[in-house]
Amino acid sequence: MDSKPISINLAVSQAEQLLKLLQSGLLDGSGIEQIKGFREATILSILRHKRDAEDFDVFLCHNSVNKAQVKRIGEKLKAYGLLPWLDEWELRPGVPWQRTLEKQIKSIKAAAVFVGEDGRGPWQELEIAAFIRQFVSRNCPVIPVLLRSCSSEPDLPTFLEGMNYVNLAKRKPDPIEQLIWGITGIHPESQSYMRASKPLLM
Repeated sequence: MDSKPISINLAVSQAEQLLKLLQSGLLDGSGIEQIKGFREATILSILRHKRDAEDFDVFLCHNSVNKAQVKRIGEKLKAYGLLPWLDEWELRPGVPWQRTLEKQIKSIKAAAVFVGEDGRGPWQELEIAAFIRQFVSRNCPVIPVLLRSCSSEPDLPTFLEGMNYVNLAKRKPDPIEQLIWGITGIHPESQSYMRASKPLLM
């Protein structure tokens, strides 16, 4: 049996127990700092194991003009222990990027399709088409995400129009929690560590 998932699950369990202790209000400042440090180390360990195994949680499909916004969202996802695939972070210099992209599209667990005021880019259109095929063949979630700059109703492909989308311009429901729900399939109400971790990470 692979030992990596076991170590990840154990680390998450320990982090959740410590966060419950934090919520109890019985800790002083030094105890809170210890828990913050432990949780951050736990998240880094989880991400390292996932990266070593090339076990990405979500593909960040975006128009290049929106890359800065998408990178910030990717960093927030990593703060929750989710490993996003973003071209700027994962494409190795000197290696054909089309082959790497194709590999991820065929194996990744979910895709987030970001739409801003500039609409969809040409490469993004091809990625969306590929993910739609993957959705049909292996039920891969494809999550439309409206960026804050998207002021009007999004121009989505017909296949995505019927799907619930995440609107980053709204405060409630929390858009990051909604995005994580779409990626993992776990409702925010069942993820107590998400709510507990917000003051530590956001």
